[in-house]
Amino acid sequence: MAANPDALAFLGTGDTDAYNLAAVRTKTGGTWLAGAFDLDPRSLQAIKDGALFASVSPEHFLKGALAGWLEAEHGRAGTPLPEGWLYISGLVVTSANIDGIVARQQSDASKLAWFKPQIEKATSDPGMFLRPLDQAR
Repeated sequence: MAANPDALAFLGTGDTDAYNLAAVRTKTGGTWLAGAFDLDPRSLQAIKDGALFASVSPEHFLKGALAGWLEAEHGRAGTPLPEGWLYISGLVVTSANIDGIVARQQSDASKLAWFKPQIEKATSDPGMFLRPLDQAR
């Protein structure tokens, strides 16, 4: 922060960056925005407290559910595994949706309930989330 005292925002790229940026912003009285990635409980609390503007959830639960379903269908019915990679867009978590995301993250059961419509949609048409390998980034 000292190297960029006029910065308007800082964006962390790792899961620990979110709550650490929030802690620095709080400790220094920073007026800049802070954002990062992932859903560590400390990061979610920082969003609730206003110390972190936003965090982007990579939606690991949904990715795992879809990958697991594809593998289970392959093992159960011999359905060929698709070629490519699963593209699941991130979810921006802000003060506008933080309470719902905190509730969602409480347990595997609450995550499953929240993601169930997306899982059902994706398993009815797995190709909707598949991208060619040459588009992997």
